[in-house]
Amino acid sequence: MILMAKYRNKIQNIVFYHGNHIGSIRETLQGIQRYAKLYGPWRLQVLSGGVQELQSFLSIKRNKNMISGLLADITEEQEAKLLTGVRIPVVLLDPPPKLRTQYATLLKFPFVTQNNVQIGELAADYFLAKKMSHFAFVPSASGAYWSEERFQAFSHRIGEKGLTVHLFSVPFSGNNFSVSPSRHLSQWLQKLPKPAALFTASDQVGQEILTVCQSLGLAIPYEIVVLGVGNDEILCESSFPTLSSIAVHWQRRGFIAAEMLDQLMNQIPLKQDMGIYPAIGVVSRSSTDLPVHPATQLPVLRNDFVIRALEFIRINSGFSIRVVDVARQTGVSRQWLERQFKKELGYSILDEIRKNRMERICFLLSETTIPINKIAEMSGYENANHLRLLFKEKFSMTMTEYRNQFCTISEQQ
Repeated sequence: MILMAKYRNKIQNIVFYHGNHIGSIRETLQGIQRYAKLYGPWRLQVLSGGVQELQSFLSIKRNKNMISGLLADITEEQEAKLLTGVRIPVVLLDPPPKLRTQYATLLKFPFVTQNNVQIGELAADYFLAKKMSHFAFVPSASGAYWSEERFQAFSHRIGEKGLTVHLFSVPFSGNNFSVSPSRHLSQWLQKLPKPAALFTASDQVGQEILTVCQSLGLAIPYEIVVLGVGNDEILCESSFPTLSSIAVHWQRRGFIAAEMLDQLMNQIPLKQDMGIYPAIGVVSRSSTDLPVHPATQLPVLRNDFVIRALEFIRINSGFSIRVVDVARQTGVSRQWLERQFKKELGYSILDEIRKNRMERICFLLSETTIPINKIAEMSGYENANHLRLLFKEKFSMTMTEYRNQFCTISEQQ
């Protein structure tokens, strides 16, 4: 909604408070700033550091008199208590329903919330499109409301297809875990039917799953396909394998919250006291890149030796490995492994080696300015001209043309 006003009498002083430092904060702030640039001007102050920082800020009389509006991303009971005496316009960002129920004063504040039903359904549809048969969900350890909402939507969509979802739960004894969570998770992961499509409540949980699976020797994505939520690029890209995730429209979150606050400050009646921001879609990375048979398009990988071969090829994509190296690493004959590989995947071991090499080469071309001759050497090709021919045959463009089209790096990496 665009606020139609002939002029403004003053610059609004807005405070954006958040008590955490998750990856969504930066993009939320960008959404707030975008709104302010369009319909401001605003003087925006970002306040972080937790309850003590918020309490100290609100206790200063000068601040009370100068603040025009407050955008508050609160999750804790102490934060909710501090806001009960605030007399300025306030919009809450994803307040837990429990807090709003517990503190009636918070009910007067409008709020924005994410579409967790959409997130759960996106995850289900993504896995169903991959023709997965076994599904699982790992919730947030804190038992957050958004985690439960995502699970309910995910399991309902899967249930519509006559399938079930394995839910990880940690037994409690009073206020403490009766079993070590990591130990319990390890046992649960090992018992899952394979390959399992595992949806996690967040990227943080997803990264933990990847770590535990690595310690157990469970190959991702060949035995367990993992999908997170949030698309925290630093976290997702630093995982191994890289973590697929549902991207949430955090900028829209900030924009909607700022719009609602502006209406409050200008005494324009809100059409509703709740704004909903969506997810953008799934960003696919290696953790969900499960091979399928080209004839059936089904993820039917069952052979442990083929899985070990795939894992070895992926880890060594930057080296000049040969088919015989893969067979030697898996401990079986080359001929037998070749037959099993063809049976499971419909293509050869050499095809898989070349596929992984090309993916690495494309990354080096698009994300670095490393010379092409050096890229060939780094990717296991002794002859750069031979690589150039293979690349052009596959992508219908030269390596230089590919770099010019996709690379945005201006300096040597």
